[in-house]
Amino acid sequence: QLDDGVDHSVEDQRMKVSVSHQYPWVCIAQQELIEGVSLPCYFGMDVVVFTEKTNQYTPTITDFLTSYKDSFTPWEWQRIQNRSTQPPTSWLRRTRKDPRGDNEKLREFFLRWAIKEAYTKALGLGLGLDFDSFETRLRGIDEG
Repeated sequence: QLDDGVDHSVEDQRMKVSVSHQYPWVCIAQQELIEGVSLPCYFGMDVVVFTEKTNQYTPTITDFLTSYKDSFTPWEWQRIQNRSTQPPTSWLRRTRKDPRGDNEKLREFFLRWAIKEAYTKALGLGLGLDFDSFETRLRGIDEG
């Protein structure tokens, strides 16, 4: 019970909340459902700070990334590891892939990880759903 005297122990079904944090940031997003509207509402978000995550267990960026390999589908992992040398368009297919530099790999990893985490939060499952059990694609980037 908060100091306002209201019992907040009953879950309010009219409100969806998503919380994410990564030092030094904390983000709380709230969505109020409109009474009388019965459309399904999926709401989730994730905050990511693009910083190196090396330590004694993962001394290099490659080691860090490899520790998460099983959280991605083979296609997603390939996208993290490689980049197209030509920008995608609706008429031009990706034809040649070159290895990314460590910082590019790290940014791609964090972007794709955040999308997966936001999606599972929207489903109400969070980290309870195996991240390799579904695949995400970025509209306008992964097409082709």
